[in-house]
Amino acid sequence: MESIPKTIDYFVLLGFDIIPKNSNVKKLPIFETNTIGMDGEEMIVDDIVETANHFKCIDMIITQANYALTEKFIKELHLTLKNGTSDSRRDWFAVGNYKRIPNEVGGRATTPPEQVAQAMKKLLTCYNAVKEKTFEELLDFHVRFESIHPFQDGNGRVGRLILFKECLRNNIVPFIISDDSLRIDNVLLS
Repeated sequence: MESIPKTIDYFVLLGFDIIPKNSNVKKLPIFETNTIGMDGEEMIVDDIVETANHFKCIDMIITQANYALTEKFIKELHLTLKNGTSDSRRDWFAVGNYKRIPNEVGGRATTPPEQVAQAMKKLLTCYNAVKEKTFEELLDFHVRFESIHPFQDGNGRVGRLILFKECLRNNIVPFIISDDSLRIDNVLLS
């Protein structure tokens, strides 16, 4: 550290957060805090990693847009999306594979882990039996996928990526759901 000029206010240690030089803050590994930054300006590392991974998923979708949707591709999307996140370091998490622990969505139970593989095979068989799909069929697939909730986390993101891929495959203009639309839908559903 002798070669670092004394005028530098911050220093970085490999694998550690940026800490003020004269701070009495304990230096914790990024992997323990899962944040980068300080003084209320922290960013969650997983958010950054998943954003970068999301672009990789978009590239995969563009490359695979004309192919039928498969279980293998869905698992690859999940693996790519969650790769390098804190979840990927948890043994029980199963990044790129189906959930091992039951989960729920909005207080509703989802398909139990031991039934997910069979439910996904059935969903994909029925879905792929229809050769020319409408927007409503894509939405139906999405609702069923989210009801199964096959992964421990990331189901909504993977589901929306699948919708994007299937819009491209079926010559349906991809859509954007705005925050205003979500607010209107939430008011109508309550």
